Amino acid sequence: MADIIEEQNGHYTAVIELSFGAIERSVEAYAVAMTDDEVSDFRDHEYSYERAHQIGLFEEETATDMRDLYSENRTESYYGGGQPTDHQATAMTALARAVHKFAVNQIREGGICICESD
Repeated sequence: MADIIEEQNGHYTAVIELSFGAIERSVEAYAVAMTDDEVSDFRDHEYSYERAHQIGLFEEETATDMRDLYSENRTESYYGGGQPTDHQATAMTALARAVHKFAVNQIREGGICICESD
């Protein structure tokens, strides 16, 4: 989905939001596959990053950095009037892909990923 939006040029806020969503869904997928968590347990954005640390997917520093990145982006995009750049959107897309690949590769049994990318 992010690839399609990126091709439209200039929709950087949407690309960044989709990237955060993809990261959170990847954490949720790992949690559902590897713990007794259910998707309904994930009620807010920041909980995904906290939970990723609690279940051993992220180190504490990584979880904190991800949560802070999400908060800073939200504040700047919605309240600070900031205009995301192509560089930021590209970096977030790469981060989302890396987190997704990492999370999926950590799942011990069965596959839950239906995407066609590596």
